[in-house]
Amino acid sequence: MMSYRDFRVSHVLSHHLYTNTLMDFEISSLEPILFFNPRKDKPIHAKFGLFTEFLFFPFIFPLSFIKRSLSIFLRKGFYKEHYRWHDVLSFLLPLWMWVVTGSALVTVIYHWLYIVCTSSLLFHLIGINAAHHHPDAIKDGDQPRSETPDWGEHQLEALLDRKDINSNTFAVVTLFGEHALHHMFPTIDHSVLKYLHPVFLKVCEKYKANYRMSTQFQMALGQIKETMRTDFRALS
Repeated sequence: MMSYRDFRVSHVLSHHLYTNTLMDFEISSLEPILFFNPRKDKPIHAKFGLFTEFLFFPFIFPLSFIKRSLSIFLRKGFYKEHYRWHDVLSFLLPLWMWVVTGSALVTVIYHWLYIVCTSSLLFHLIGINAAHHHPDAIKDGDQPRSETPDWGEHQLEALLDRKDINSNTFAVVTLFGEHALHHMFPTIDHSVLKYLHPVFLKVCEKYKANYRMSTQFQMALGQIKETMRTDFRALS
């Protein structure tokens, strides 16, 4: 139920270009529910992000759809400019469930919303734990290693790769693995990024880039710490 047009804006034009900055819509759009940028005045629910996520993430997909639907009536020309025939494809599943099973419409809607909310929860949990939300990944206000970092250096400072995920192709393609290379070559299929890894490591070594490895478990713990972090990180 999430439009690919919205995802192009939030992920391609925002997150990939301005990773972990104030212009990264995939961080700022979660506020004021979740705060991944370090702030002194984080509300209490944001400091316990682990619990807030399980209450918030299941409803992002349906809320996104409701917001777009309301925009038809609230924004002039929105329907003609932003809606196409394939925006109704998501309704084929509940329609097929209703026709094939013969169940009551209320029962079909209940199970369909269960599927939508579960997919929303899993999608956002996987995305949040992918690479960027860890105290060692630079955020807005943190001090970079270089006073004038280029785009590639910033990308590596804003993420940590997971060695246990990168070692398995299935995990790579389902859990946003090889994330550093994904940010360098975002249009290349995840399953073939591993073939670029040896050259990538040589380039990192040559230019002393700050490429770090972690694990999925450490990233999950780091993501919890990041929701509680209130101080900017300064290099010693």
